[in-house]
Amino acid sequence: MGLLILIATGAAIGWLATVINDVRSPQRTTNKVLAGICGALIVGVPVNQAPILVGLSPAALLLGAFGSFIAILAYRYLHKAQTG
Repeated sequence: MGLLILIATGAAIGWLATVINDVRSPQRTTNKVLAGICGALIVGVPVNQAPILVGLSPAALLLGAFGSFIAILAYRYLHKAQTG
C-alpha cells in the first residue's frame, strides 16, 4: 500500500508541476510525471521504516514528496541545458 501512495504522490506532484509551468506538450507532461514518480520512489523507499508493501511512515511520505520535487527540478534544468 505504501508503494502505491508514493507513486500517486510523485505523479500528483509531477502533474502539478506541469500545471504551474503551463506545459502544453504531452511528452513533457509525461516526462515530468515520471520524474516525480522516480524521485518519490528513490527517496521514499529507503527512508520508510516499515515494509514498503505494508505501510508508509509520515517521514517517508514527506521526504518522497521532496525527492519528487527535486527530481522535477533536475529534469527541468537538464531539459533547458539540452535545448539551449
